[in-house]
Amino acid sequence: MADVVEIEGFRVLEELGSGSLSSVYKAVEEPLGRTVALKVLKSTIAPTSPFAAQLEREAKVLAELSHPNIGSLHAFVRTGSRMHLVLEFVDGFSLAALLTKRPGVPPDSVAAIGAAVARGLAHAHERGIVHRDIKPANILVSRRGEVKIFDFGIAQRTSSEPVGLSAPRLEDVAAFGTPAYMSPEQILGEGVDARSDIFSLGVVLYQLVCGARPFERSDEPDRRPSAHRIRRDPPIPLHRRAPDVPLALERIVIRAI
Repeated sequence: MADVVEIEGFRVLEELGSGSLSSVYKAVEEPLGRTVALKVLKSTIAPTSPFAAQLEREAKVLAELSHPNIGSLHAFVRTGSRMHLVLEFVDGFSLAALLTKRPGVPPDSVAAIGAAVARGLAHAHERGIVHRDIKPANILVSRRGEVKIFDFGIAQRTSSEPVGLSAPRLEDVAAFGTPAYMSPEQILGEGVDARSDIFSLGVVLYQLVCGARPFERSDEPDRRPSAHRIRRDPPIPLHRRAPDVPLALERIVIRAI
């Protein structure tokens, strides 16, 4: 917790995660006694810098959303030296953490998670917002079984925010999302819409069912980056890796991809 010594009005308990621009902490909001998640701009980045604008942009996107399957924004705070989001705290685990413990999730649970994420995405899409970084680490499940989408840091409004004029290089694509879960059009830097998020959700659900992603091959050496495989290869049929997967679930997953 070296990056954050003290935040007025909050008692920081522990660091939950850290990225290049921000860190996330579990904290207690005082005097309310409410447990929250604080997404804090790193002290090495000035609140007036272009990098800080991404955090403010995320706050503005979240302010437009209100849905049981999307992590809630409580407040956005900017001072002369600090910037942070006050977010809903989920007492549970991410799908990424779940996948490290069990390579395959029961089909009924996969279907329930998929339906919940789809409802949250539909709410965002109806408001012209594309998440652009749907992956296991950004989907949390509470101990009560609630499913929440988080991290709208690179979300895009489909109507009012144009995509950059030049496509990102494949080696730089991680800055625009997570390559293994990105749709082909996002990889190429083309315009994205709701279908890109649906593609990413399909990849996540595929991985939950069998523990592997649909464009990964374990039967033969393949050193190509995942971005190349997604652009050029068909997905491996899910039933090859999970013979007992219900046909209806496989159809939904492959249709999404």
